[in-house]
Amino acid sequence: MIYICSDKDCYYIAERDVPLLKCPDCGGELKRVREEMLDPARLNSLGVWRMQHLKRENLEEDLKKAAACFERSYLLGNPIAAENLGLCYERGDGRERNMAVAAGLYRYAAENGNISACYRLGICYEYGIGTEKDEHLAFELFTRSAKGCDGRASLALGQCYEFGKGTGTDKRQAYLCYLSAASMGIPQAYMCLGNCCHEGVGREKSYENAFLWYQKAFSCGQNNAAILSNLGEYYLLGKGVKQDTRTGRKYLKEAVKKGSDYAMYILGQSYERGLGVKANIKTAAAWYEKAAEKNIAEACYRLALLYAEGEYLEQDMGKAKELCARAEADFTYSDNSDLEDFPELKAGVLRLLKKFRELEGR
Repeated sequence: MIYICSDKDCYYIAERDVPLLKCPDCGGELKRVREEMLDPARLNSLGVWRMQHLKRENLEEDLKKAAACFERSYLLGNPIAAENLGLCYERGDGRERNMAVAAGLYRYAAENGNISACYRLGICYEYGIGTEKDEHLAFELFTRSAKGCDGRASLALGQCYEFGKGTGTDKRQAYLCYLSAASMGIPQAYMCLGNCCHEGVGREKSYENAFLWYQKAFSCGQNNAAILSNLGEYYLLGKGVKQDTRTGRKYLKEAVKKGSDYAMYILGQSYERGLGVKANIKTAAAWYEKAAEKNIAEACYRLALLYAEGEYLEQDMGKAKELCARAEADFTYSDNSDLEDFPELKAGVLRLLKKFRELEGR
């Protein structure tokens, strides 16, 4: 049985097996209606209600019934239902997964004023999902959606500006877009703002502010490898926060488990420098080896020095040269790296390479 509120200003709708008398939203009278009597907006609302009240024992059937509501509403001209139906095709909920159909539905919805659909269609164009890849069009769609106060679009727009996707690079504008997304509660924007503060992107560098943004992202459930690695490094080295080597190593170990290559290098640093653990150069070298295998340039350089010096590892100039050359060739540091270290690290790499050339010339 389908119930709707008799108050024309209330859009409550529910499907129940037992009779309902009063609207839980406004207290108005509820009335029973047949599904075929619902207008496009109510049909879409019924589809949403069904999506929110799926029964495990009838999951596939319930998904199909929800998708059918969206489809009927869309065919009656509802752009919001078109987006919801697109999501069904994108996720395979009640419809066979088909990204080309999903993109077409997002396009219809976007052309008819659905701001959220502009964002979804932008993602399709950005990555060429269900349609041809077109970063310029993706940028335009993100801009439209961001102007309509879609926080997800503001985040995507910031990434376009930061990395020059579909537009010219503009670090300051990227930072402002991330701020806008963060003000609308987009957790991923907190991470981006942390990186901006860490690296000085679009604003002055500030480890204190970077830590606050990383911490906020973490408190909002963003406990991915990058966040854990960032927090681990900050706690371990006392960057922007009081040094806490125990907490730092804890986060770094969790980051490694989740796939952070850079965290392996920082753990190596903890053993080389005796941070939160007894100094052990051989254990440090083992972590550097792991990070170097993932082309973390800092690890390649540190390991090259150990092989070249021959004090803690058996001297192997060939291995040191190989690692040093790789560090020079792959001098693309992870987002977590301290940019102030770059000149020193690169200078060290170049000094070693010069030494190798001198040895070869003898």
